[in-house]
Amino acid sequence: MKTRKSNQLQRAWYFSCGLIAGLTTLSLSFGSVPSRVTDDTVLYQKLSEIRVAREAQPEFDRDLNRLAAVEGRYAENLPPLGAQTRISGPAKRISQQKYRYTGTRSSSARR
Repeated sequence: MKTRKSNQLQRAWYFSCGLIAGLTTLSLSFGSVPSRVTDDTVLYQKLSEIRVAREAQPEFDRDLNRLAAVEGRYAENLPPLGAQTRISGPAKRISQQKYRYTGTRSSSARR
């Protein structure tokens, strides 16, 4: 008799916990969905591509020629990367150093 009562109590406990978890999940899922959804196409309908008047006929050859002529103005003036640069000595020295593991790590490296 005692076992039967404890099984019923245990089942009631599991049922109530499941019910509470289900209701909580249900309320959270409905809470994350907005109640009023707007359609953005209605806001921008007048700017639709169908109703916009054409400005001009595209001329790709002329545009490409213009861009090619302007391209030289935007070239980067980078420093030379040959053997005679100012930083070539220190860069060579640093690249020739052997890596040595010291055996200690900082706390930020473990993350």
